[in-house]
Amino acid sequence: MIRFRNYPKHRWPPLVVAVVALAAHGALAADPAVVPATLHPTAGVPTTLELNLPVAAGRERTGWDTANVAQFFVRSAGVQKSFLPLNVAPDAKQATYSVEKPGPALLCLGVGPPETRGHSDSWQRVTHCVKIVLQVRPKDADQAPAPTSNAGLIAKTGQKIEILPLVDPTRVRKGDDLPLRVYYEGGKVEGGRVTATVAPPAGEDDTKVEVSAARPTDAEGTTWLPITQAGTWVVRFVHEVKGDSNPEAAPQRYVAELVFDVAEGVER
Repeated sequence: MIRFRNYPKHRWPPLVVAVVALAAHGALAADPAVVPATLHPTAGVPTTLELNLPVAAGRERTGWDTANVAQFFVRSAGVQKSFLPLNVAPDAKQATYSVEKPGPALLCLGVGPPETRGHSDSWQRVTHCVKIVLQVRPKDADQAPAPTSNAGLIAKTGQKIEILPLVDPTRVRKGDDLPLRVYYEGGKVEGGRVTATVAPPAGEDDTKVEVSAARPTDAEGTTWLPITQAGTWVVRFVHEVKGDSNPEAAPQRYVAELVFDVAEGVER
């Protein structure tokens, strides 16, 4: 059982859980910055990602061809591989990648709006940093068994804004707690608000999406999420930063996301 209950919970407000009547697929597709076609790709077989950045006023869309895609890599089998430059479909709605080795893998992306492209430090100008936990299936039935763990899943990636799971997300089940730490520019963020959206597994009632509001992060940037059900979880941390040059301007909004599946299994 994965439990991390040593935090000073008496200082935090009660956990808020709400269930809203939305189409699960639509809600997930409209919310995350990057939407994977699957969290269970087959080794060596190309699969796709859809980009879902907010569209600014006066701009028709933000596609893979116009966005500032400054980071796009996977950690798998002890190796980190970049997928830049992008392999983009003609309509620019889908980007293609593949993971060669079966087992747990971590896909990481740092993306931003078109106006942040073309700078020598474009990787520092991203506004959305995404981690997607994959369970890559073997391509052949007679292939050697896939690894069951990946230390890269719980190691920092150096993204502009980052959610770091403190235990392997592929091991959590309904009834567990998932401890997390949040960072902005490498520093731990106290008082950050972490939320999660979960879509039920296929075949269950997919007209409801459960939204859990986690307790604020502590001085170490740490909080935890109760894993209340199986399904696809999208964990989100939003951090707003005021500019030094113009304090009256609206703050810049940065978003970190962590996407992973919780498999069906015996409740803890």
